[in-house]
Amino acid sequence: MIKAIKEFLEFRKNKKIQDSPTPYFRLDVKDQTSDGIQVEMDWNKAFIDNLRELGYPGVNDEQVVEGYLHRIFENAYFKNVRDETLMKHSAED
Repeated sequence: MIKAIKEFLEFRKNKKIQDSPTPYFRLDVKDQTSDGIQVEMDWNKAFIDNLRELGYPGVNDEQVVEGYLHRIFENAYFKNVRDETLMKHSAED
C-alpha cells in the first residue's frame, strides 16, 4: 500500500513538472564504469521549446537535448584547454 502511495505521489509530481510552463531538465548519473557513464535524463516541453527558441535544432526532443549537452561539454572542454594554456603561459613569464 505504501509503495502504491509513493508511486502515485511521484506520478503526480512528474505530471506537474511535465505540464509546467517553467523549463525543467534533470540529468542523473546512474552508473559509472570503465566502459562509460549511464545517465538518466528528464525534461519537459517548456525546456525543449526554450532550447528551440535559442536556436538548437533537432527532428525530435532527444536531438535538441543532445545538441544542448554537446554545447555544454564543448564549452567546458575549451574553457579547460584555455585555462591550462593561460596557466602555462603565466608560468613561463
